[in-house]
Amino acid sequence: MDEPIKVKSNGIIDYEVTVTRLGPVISKIAADSGKGTVLSLQWTALEPSKELEASLKMNKAADWNQFEQALELFHTPAQNFVFASPDGTIAYKANGKIPIRKKKPLIF
Repeated sequence: MDEPIKVKSNGIIDYEVTVTRLGPVISKIAADSGKGTVLSLQWTALEPSKELEASLKMNKAADWNQFEQALELFHTPAQNFVFASPDGTIAYKANGKIPIRKKKPLIF
């Protein structure tokens, strides 16, 4: 994928971004990546999500059960949620997709 980069007083530099299933490759710009190493980044917030629907349902929740059901739609970015209702229920929940990493880096 071509990604033109505007550089002050140097015009536009054409840069080709290599995108893998694990995210864009950044080893070309990572100075200490090492020879033969491919470094890529992946972010859960770039995956399709339903945060707007979750937020609307949270705003309409009448109790903790409805609020927690709305949270099931909220994935990215991970957030801390606090709930309080007139019946005295106070709750906290950390919610979102957290990447699970393998112990060893993937080698291609």
